[in-house]
Amino acid sequence: MKILQYETMTLEDLTFDAVETVQVTKDGLDFYFRTHFKTDNRELVVFSNGAYDPSKSQLPTFNRYSWSEEIHANCLFVDDRSLHGNGLRLGWGVGTPDRHFIQDYSAIALKFRELLNLDSAHTIYFGSSAGGYMSLLLASLDNGSMALVNNPQTYVLRYHESAVMKMLERLLEIDDKVEANKQYGERLSVTSFFKKNGIPNVYYMQNIECKSDFDNHFTPFVANLRKYKMNMSSIKYLMYHNKQQGHNPLGKEDTLKILNETIEKKMPL
Repeated sequence: MKILQYETMTLEDLTFDAVETVQVTKDGLDFYFRTHFKTDNRELVVFSNGAYDPSKSQLPTFNRYSWSEEIHANCLFVDDRSLHGNGLRLGWGVGTPDRHFIQDYSAIALKFRELLNLDSAHTIYFGSSAGGYMSLLLASLDNGSMALVNNPQTYVLRYHESAVMKMLERLLEIDDKVEANKQYGERLSVTSFFKKNGIPNVYYMQNIECKSDFDNHFTPFVANLRKYKMNMSSIKYLMYHNKQQGHNPLGKEDTLKILNETIEKKMPL
């Protein structure tokens, strides 16, 4: 594993045309990424993780990293440090009471991009479920970029009660959702985050057959955008029906097709 310092990393520190795990130290904490930077490629996709399954991998973990050869872009895979050392499977990038890790992931991703001499117009943040949630926030912090998300959560506190309460207690040291929303609303709500940081370009893929997603995340997301009179012109939706898949994201073949066509600007975004 390569170890880098956020403040002093340079282009010479990066490896091209190979997959590499990188530890980046920033403000006293270590963050983990898997990179696949490609010579003479001007596109970047930043991947965030959904739920972590300790029976399948160890931390740090990187969803979909094995796809990188088939993706027509530089690839940066983000490990959610929120899951380290506490037994959680979902962290949504929430971080600690005094530090929102989404801000750290954004700063480090933008540092990598600066070294690669790329720009926001050619940057996509991709993820599903909790990874979709994180991707929406990361894109909001990167003006001109895009979030491509599949069945994302949009309101952490509307997700399954047991997972949410474990996260609140172990990360934010709170055992009450009302109090959590009062203190950390911008970390726990996409629309609250958008109100502060701006609405990015979004391509939102949703399986209508997943009732919990549709009722608890998609429908209130759209309703709150309207309620707060937020500009929705940069958001596009792909609604599909698949009872068998439910909350699970589209399969590899479909996802790669959509992702690569979006990279190549063939999609109507």
